[in-house]
Amino acid sequence: MNFNLLLFEGTDIIKFGMSSAEIQSILKSKPVLFRKSEFDSYDTEDHDGICHVYYESGKNDTLVCAAIEFFKPSQVFMDSIQLIGEKKEKIKCLFKTKFEDCVSDTSGASSKKFDIAFYSPGKIVESVFIARKGYTCEQEEFYKKMLDEKYSASEEIEDLTVRKRMCPSCLNITTAKEGDVCPQCNVLLI
Repeated sequence: MNFNLLLFEGTDIIKFGMSSAEIQSILKSKPVLFRKSEFDSYDTEDHDGICHVYYESGKNDTLVCAAIEFFKPSQVFMDSIQLIGEKKEKIKCLFKTKFEDCVSDTSGASSKKFDIAFYSPGKIVESVFIARKGYTCEQEEFYKKMLDEKYSASEEIEDLTVRKRMCPSCLNITTAKEGDVCPQCNVLLI
């Protein structure tokens, strides 16, 4: 299936804001639902390996398309250039020319300002991601917040001074921290 990317809109045939039913009708596919991370609020749809569709809450709390990630066998075009299956360096040059905030590394390139990215762990582009305006930054903030909450939860920090201590008066041995007194004779433990 051919898709022409339209920044902040989606593609020529799948638009951001569409419902799952509308997208299923276009793709003639019943999706497999999954979650990409433990923090996801909504299921992601896999449409027969053609694409993954990401959703968010729209008007009247209905789920609407917010982003799409395309995979081979999709034919994905930007400026009449096929992206998936093309050499990474060629598409990286296209991104750097088209998007002034383009950043790249060994696995692809992206533009937060234009909510578009491609993934290429090797020499060939394997997937292309496009989202509605602002989605990428919102998701980044959401996941950062969720990770911060998960890993900074108030956990009791173990007191390193707690160990077996002996009372020099009654010779009672007990687990206590530094500075505690014997529960039997009220003498400072050592």
